[in-house]
Amino acid sequence: MVRGKIFIHQEQIGGVECSILKSRLTVASVVFSLMLFAVSLPLVGAALLGTPEHLVWQGDVYSSGVPVTSLVLEQSVPYRIVAQGMWFYDNPNSLAADAQYFTNSSLDTWDWLNHFQNDSHSFLQIDGQDVDWGPFSNGDTGHIYSLYYTGEDASIAFAIVDWMDQNTANNVCHLHLRIYTEATVGGHIVDSSPPDAVNVLAVGVLLASLAMVPIVVHHKKT
Repeated sequence: MVRGKIFIHQEQIGGVECSILKSRLTVASVVFSLMLFAVSLPLVGAALLGTPEHLVWQGDVYSSGVPVTSLVLEQSVPYRIVAQGMWFYDNPNSLAADAQYFTNSSLDTWDWLNHFQNDSHSFLQIDGQDVDWGPFSNGDTGHIYSLYYTGEDASIAFAIVDWMDQNTANNVCHLHLRIYTEATVGGHIVDSSPPDAVNVLAVGVLLASLAMVPIVVHHKKT
């Protein structure tokens, strides 16, 4: 009888130790899961919210044709230049242009009825050179254009050139310019191309999934 009581007592103690061990494993699993989840958050956020960027300069370039100079862009550093807005190359007749395109519709509105390019010229130039600002952006997208530029340890000059009537006296308004540098996520420079965004999202989802494994396994065992 005594031995039986001792056996039962030891079994009870063993049960307590097993419960303590399970509790420790549960805490360790939760901590490990939270750590993986925390690591995955910046990656998922970068993919879902877009590329994190740092604004380094902004300014207005007026239709008078006077150049505006940026800050010094560091050697070999990639920058994204954004041009936004429209200006009037013939204000009395409400004829407008933006960084790349113009309209001959005299409606005084951001939503143009038509748009054209002036040969191969851009209205917004960089360092006196024509720039390809890309596909047309109408009023619903803000007449916004962007391009990538690699710094050369020098500033750059923006200017609006009136290729329509070459008469700046009847021009009004300006374009707003912004220059960004790319931020880093986990030591990796993420650009705005879809493949990079998809890769970052995939890594984030994978880490978030791995974070749930210890909890699921523990739940099945208990």
